Amino acid sequence: MTFPMLALAVIGTAGVTAALARMTKQYAVAAIAGPALILFLHGWRYFGYTSDDAYISYRYARNLADGVGLVWDPGEHVEGYSNFLWTVLLAALDKLGAEPVRTSRWLGFALGVAAIGGTYALARTLLEDAAGRVAGLVATLLLAASGPFALWAFAGL
Repeated sequence: MTFPMLALAVIGTAGVTAALARMTKQYAVAAIAGPALILFLHGWRYFGYTSDDAYISYRYARNLADGVGLVWDPGEHVEGYSNFLWTVLLAALDKLGAEPVRTSRWLGFALGVAAIGGTYALARTLLEDAAGRVAGLVATLLLAASGPFALWAFAGL
């Protein structure tokens, strides 16, 4: 998504999200749903990109799911991953039949949306009245519009 299109999407989504929040009084839902849509649209540009380091985790996860253990090659016990929880989670999903690359992208998106929710909650904690709702909405929109955030949310790590 080019920057002008992204800016229009953010402005349009901000307006719709703010109007929806005022009408329904569901500020948290609106402040998460709108930026989640922006993250999805923005991140779709990066959906085909996978970090090369992610393939290290995929291989360890595949070997763990296949019962060989948390190893790069059978019989060699060298720790080469830097994200134990992510690797174990991918191994569990691989064991259930999920394809690791696509699964990690969608899981990254879901965790990106969770980060958006955490950003809103932090803003609401720091500022308690209407200013907190506005600051939370602005913070979540800026986070979702961030290029590096969108890239790494879908990069497989």
